[in-house]
Amino acid sequence: MAVATCWGIGRLGRGAGTVAALAVLPVHWLLAGLALPVHAAAVAAVTLAAGLASDRAARQLGLADPQVVVADEAAGALIALAFVRDGGPVAALAALVLFRIFDIAKPWPVYALERLRPPGLAIMADDVAAALLAGAAVVAAMALAN
Repeated sequence: MAVATCWGIGRLGRGAGTVAALAVLPVHWLLAGLALPVHAAAVAAVTLAAGLASDRAARQLGLADPQVVVADEAAGALIALAFVRDGGPVAALAALVLFRIFDIAKPWPVYALERLRPPGLAIMADDVAAALLAGAAVVAAMALAN
């Protein structure tokens, strides 16, 4: 349960997902200094661990998407931030803000992924999709700005 709740962040209540997303910033900064394949592998490993922990927590609690589970937000933030690893702090902030907007608003296809099974897959899939949309949007905006 510790991984699923990001070591208790999920128990904060309202805003816990945003706190979990912000909490991974130091991890992102460390990973951004590594070679891209190592960074990508680390983010993939965190995402896999978050998915397994989320599935286990959902089954233990008997809920499809328990509010205390915020590992999905942490992993999603790392994915969105990986897109802009060399983009600077403004790009990182944009990626985080867009990720949270897409995660909360759940536009298609994010919304559709919440119905996947097992529970851990559904918990993770919508956040991964929100992160991919956010990262791609910031990369596109950066390309248009240049």
